[in-house]
Amino acid sequence: MAEITLKPLNEWYLVKPRPVATQSAHGIIIPPSAAGKANTGTIIKKYDGAPIQEGTLVLYSPFAVIEVSIQGETHVYVKQYDLIADLSGLENHK
Repeated sequence: MAEITLKPLNEWYLVKPRPVATQSAHGIIIPPSAAGKANTGTIIKKYDGAPIQEGTLVLYSPFAVIEVSIQGETHVYVKQYDLIADLSGLENHK
C-alpha cells in the first residue's frame, strides 16, 4: 500500500477504524443494521504538535467523525476533543 500523504490540521486525527463485531461472544450473528458504528481505531496520521502519537489505539465518539475513503478503505477524521480514551493497553484483549 502506498504511503498516505494527507496531513490532518488543527487538532484533527486520521483514524483507521477497527471492524465492528459481526458475532457475539456466544456465537450469535449480529446483522449490520444492529451492529452499530465503529468507535475504536488506530491513529494513522496526526497534526503537528499532537499529544497522541500515530499507532495509538483510541476510543472515539462515532457520531462526531468525518468519513473518507482512502485507496478503497474507510478512514475517519476525529477532532482531539472527540477522542475519549487511549486503549493501547487493551490491544491484545478482546
